[in-house]
Amino acid sequence: MLPGLPRSFDNKVTDVSQLNLKADESKMVVCYTTSTTNAEETAGCSVDETEKNDNTEQDEQRVDIVECKKRSKEAYKTILVCEVPLDDLDRKLHHRIRMRLADSCAELNKVASLIYKSPHRRLLASREYFELDDTVELLLNKDWLHEPQVKFARAQVLAGTVLMNVSNGEAILVNTVEMYGGTKPADIHRELPFSSNMSIFTTKPTYANIWPHIRSTGDGSKRVIVTQTCTALITSIVCLDQSEEPKMGPSSCHFATSPQHTKIFIDQVSWTKAKKIESNASTRSIELFSLIAQARQLRSQFHHPTTYYLCRAFSDATLFSHLQPYTVFIYCDHEGSTKSMDNENAFMIASRLFQRIAYSIRLPKHILTRIVLLCCMTNAKIMGKSRNCLRIFCICLATTWKWQSSATAF
Repeated sequence: MLPGLPRSFDNKVTDVSQLNLKADESKMVVCYTTSTTNAEETAGCSVDETEKNDNTEQDEQRVDIVECKKRSKEAYKTILVCEVPLDDLDRKLHHRIRMRLADSCAELNKVASLIYKSPHRRLLASREYFELDDTVELLLNKDWLHEPQVKFARAQVLAGTVLMNVSNGEAILVNTVEMYGGTKPADIHRELPFSSNMSIFTTKPTYANIWPHIRSTGDGSKRVIVTQTCTALITSIVCLDQSEEPKMGPSSCHFATSPQHTKIFIDQVSWTKAKKIESNASTRSIELFSLIAQARQLRSQFHHPTTYYLCRAFSDATLFSHLQPYTVFIYCDHEGSTKSMDNENAFMIASRLFQRIAYSIRLPKHILTRIVLLCCMTNAKIMGKSRNCLRIFCICLATTWKWQSSATAF
């Protein structure tokens, strides 16, 4: 994806090795090349005569109109190639295109270099990334209430992204992200603005209407990506520039995040999934499996339907449940090394009750009635913390009656 190019051009990202040229054929393209041989060797391409005098980048990296020819052994590796109609090309226009391509490709080249040097390169080598562009920005800023399915698409597109601090070269891979609405009608758990954080929005960000930063809250610092309509809370990451274990929790890792110095690179597989989710207005979850694991980690408002949004997404590397952070809904699923029911503590029991609540919001009303009656009978026989948890469970189940008819809208 090449940001900022004129709309009249038929842009296409490809690789020279995919052009399938015959020995006697050639193709005029705008491309960015990085020499993999000595600096004295040519890149296997001849520069068009109209651009020889204007080309000021004759070193190992350049963006140019080149004539790509079939060779038995390429001495170059093409990072990006964009087809451009030569009839519509003039020097000034091409100069602007070249500078824009150079900026974009330089950042992608940094990511490629980072992945190559990363201790996690085996994990990342098979992934494809592109820098966040206008299309992604549009998706991240769509209205939840107008298009309910975009909440799931947003979480998916940010799962597996690479965040790079261009000022120091540090980078992280986002493993888990939770999506929160921007207003009370959209999400009862929306992030409230803090005066100490408002200054972050007075500066011009790298990407329009997107502010990645560290937010100070009453619970500590949290790494978030804020748009005009939502907030993405990053809860699990892995540092790419050094050998460390994955970090859990919103305030994990030392990685500095700011709207001016953070570049965002989207995983191509996640983007494809997100577009599929966005196109289906009936979507109510990100994945069709492990539904309860897609519920966010919350501590209150269990009577409200928006609490049970399934908009918690994971990168492809952390789709298995044992690689994901615990939540109040799935803590009971992690038994450790024992299968015994005798040693379950109050926290495990409480988690199982909250999980049942989350599953029950789709049950018919007559089944909910039987569950509440059974819980009330059981409540009279148990004591202590477990009894308090059961009381909460009964209250939440009873509350679902009030909005069950409209729950499918969420």
